[in-house]
Amino acid sequence: SVVYQGHVLSATVGILLACSVIVALLIGQRSGSLLWVSPYSLLVAAVYVVAMKLGYAHEKRRAAQMFEVLKAEERYGAISSRKAWLYFSFYAAITVAASIFLPSTAVEVAQQTGLGQTIVGTLFVALSTTLPELVVSISATRSGAIDLAVGNIFGSNIFNFLILAVSDLFFVQGPLFAFVSPRHLFSLVSIIAMTAVSVIGLTYRAEKKLFLLSFDSFVIFLIYAANVVALFLF
Repeated sequence: SVVYQGHVLSATVGILLACSVIVALLIGQRSGSLLWVSPYSLLVAAVYVVAMKLGYAHEKRRAAQMFEVLKAEERYGAISSRKAWLYFSFYAAITVAASIFLPSTAVEVAQQTGLGQTIVGTLFVALSTTLPELVVSISATRSGAIDLAVGNIFGSNIFNFLILAVSDLFFVQGPLFAFVSPRHLFSLVSIIAMTAVSVIGLTYRAEKKLFLLSFDSFVIFLIYAANVVALFLF
């Protein structure tokens, strides 16, 4: 009820990208390729670039942004720009270094447990790689930077789709989407549903909570739980 409604732009872009990937998975090999890259990977990259330009232009027109910048400078004036960038780069490097070893160990977990790469990737690897985002968003929320927390989530969501397009460049056996399990459709549909509920929450802006959660957050939890059950059943 207090977050900036402009986040609807990045949320709906996430829905658009998820729909593009669903079509790519359904078509599979029939989509053809440009060299070895799926045309849908190029579409995802193009949509991402356009969305970033639109978002940047939209934020520039936002009058309240100047107030937020001045407020941030007043609060963090003791920290120099150079020091902030050094800290940011250092902690980002630690995150990247740890992530290098994650795929090989995740494959081993999938083989040892028999759960399969789809479930291990969707649940355990996704949780591991999202933990930094979780900590950042909770810390930002606790410090009152609500829009930073929400922007982190929606921005990361659409950037993750861009990762699919980039990964396709390194997968030289053919179009990436033609080789992945169709079970990912469950997750894609869940992404669309959860994001749609978020858009409803941003628009309706309910001010009451149900068991410490707003109605949209409660529904998002239910959709995620249903996705987990579907992955195990199918």
